[in-house]
Amino acid sequence: MPDQIALVTKQVGRKRGKLFDDKAFRRDLRRINKNRAAKMKRSFRRTTRTWEHQPTFHQITEIEPEPTVAVYTEDEQYGYVSGGTRVRRALMSPDFEAKTRPGALDSFPGRGGVIFVSAKLNLPGIKARNFPEAVEKKHKKPHQRDVERAIARAVERGL
Repeated sequence: MPDQIALVTKQVGRKRGKLFDDKAFRRDLRRINKNRAAKMKRSFRRTTRTWEHQPTFHQITEIEPEPTVAVYTEDEQYGYVSGGTRVRRALMSPDFEAKTRPGALDSFPGRGGVIFVSAKLNLPGIKARNFPEAVEKKHKKPHQRDVERAIARAVERGL
């Protein structure tokens, strides 16, 4: 998540001490990031709920040097569906109905399937589902809200 939060603090009055409990904030941030990564992973898994082929999703959460939450897969088939293709080399049955839709985080039953695959086919490609953008859209605001609350708690503890 590319958004960053900057804090500017200054001493108010004569009270000397910390205005921000950094250790407590880092503990909270670590917990918040792990929880958010798990929720994002569930959202990605939801996109493949009805698939026979189940991609493996990985998560990374870091605090240093930059707070990071990342969920990803290296699965080739998932990449084709999520990112789309220019050309489709598979001929689908007449009753074919895709299991996913662009921008949706759900996987539906669908129907039909591949009749055959040939390099000679130049059919219209797969429309990109853009799963990462949909997951980010769903989780961005709640994550920002959780971080802002952690900052407020750290400020309260420091006073």
